[in-house]
Amino acid sequence: MHSVEVERNLKMLYPNKSTDATAKEYYRKRLFLVLAVLVVGAVLGFVAGSKERQQTLSVQDGIVYRDLQEKKNLNLIAYFDNRTYKIPIAVPTKTYSTEEIEVLCEQFQNRLWELISSGNESPEYVTKSLCLMDEYAGFPFYVEWTSDDPETISPSGEYMYVDEPKEVTLTATLYYEGAEMVCTQSVKVCPDVAHKEKWQQKELRRLLEESQEENAKEAEWQLPSEWNGNPIIWKMSKTYVGWKIFVCFIVLAIIIGYAKDKDLSKNIEMKQRKVRDEYPILLHQLVLYMGAGTTVRGAFERIVTNGSKSKKEPPVILEEIRHMLSDLRAGMSECSVYESLGRRLGVREYVKLGALLSQNMKYGNRYLLDRLREEGDLAMEEKLSNVRKRGGEAETKLIVPQVLLLAIVMVLILLPAFWGM
Repeated sequence: MHSVEVERNLKMLYPNKSTDATAKEYYRKRLFLVLAVLVVGAVLGFVAGSKERQQTLSVQDGIVYRDLQEKKNLNLIAYFDNRTYKIPIAVPTKTYSTEEIEVLCEQFQNRLWELISSGNESPEYVTKSLCLMDEYAGFPFYVEWTSDDPETISPSGEYMYVDEPKEVTLTATLYYEGAEMVCTQSVKVCPDVAHKEKWQQKELRRLLEESQEENAKEAEWQLPSEWNGNPIIWKMSKTYVGWKIFVCFIVLAIIIGYAKDKDLSKNIEMKQRKVRDEYPILLHQLVLYMGAGTTVRGAFERIVTNGSKSKKEPPVILEEIRHMLSDLRAGMSECSVYESLGRRLGVREYVKLGALLSQNMKYGNRYLLDRLREEGDLAMEEKLSNVRKRGGEAETKLIVPQVLLLAIVMVLILLPAFWGM
């Protein structure tokens, strides 16, 4: 759309706002939306392109390069007899000959410590658990581990605490399509203070479980009194759950109190906004009844009577008018009652209305109806301006959800394409 036409439309939508300001806001939102779409498209395109490039690298010059450990699904295109054929195919892993397996086994033995070290600096000083896995990248074997001292290094590579250095031999049995090969690695397991507490806790738990099994049929269970010649003192662990719950509820009470204050402030703001929106209608009703010869008080009574008969939800200001009439019946002066209406609501428009009515009661004002009509027209224009402003704010708040929905739709559209690769 041409910029002149855009500015003309914005001027029609927001006649009370500066055209330059609304145009800048419009172009800013549009640019944000376009950039968001481009970013999402770039990310999804990069992901799709990366996957496609990986497949392209697998097929070059009519040669398919197999993966060593993982089967691949390729979407091939064949150009034959002036036609194009799309052929999806599964490519299994490479099958090795006996000679190749022997070479790989030798390489595995040479790199064995590098593969299993897991942060240990040397096989002569092992103080951490080792990385004993079933498979290793770059090798097609299935590996089964055994340890000649599982109490020191378990077959899964777990380090057990020792008081003095111990020699442990680890054996890796390699399996590949019926072939079986053996590799070994000797390590020296040394004491490590960092693992001592963890190991002692584990051993104490084992001791406790054994003692429990032995005393399973006894009415009283005598806990172990010593281990490795050192005495054990048992006590019940205190979690202080009562204090924790109490503190949590103190925090919860503070949060609830703060939230209630916030809700109260929001309710007050909502009420003020509603009575501000009802202000023009109230003024027009006052002008209508007072123009027919009714007094100010009588006009308010008619407004309450007609509002109570209506089947629609009564206006918020109706309850305030009832409160005001109750004060009048209690003997309060009209001047003070009208002035208190604005102070009680805390709304500038009602403060002004109270001042007009109070002035009329004190000094008389033959132009009161004219002033009320002018005030009603101004209030209606201000109400329309506020409605437009809220509409703009709501539109701004909807930008982020719209972008998220667009991204979700694009993902849902492109995901089937990714799966089909």
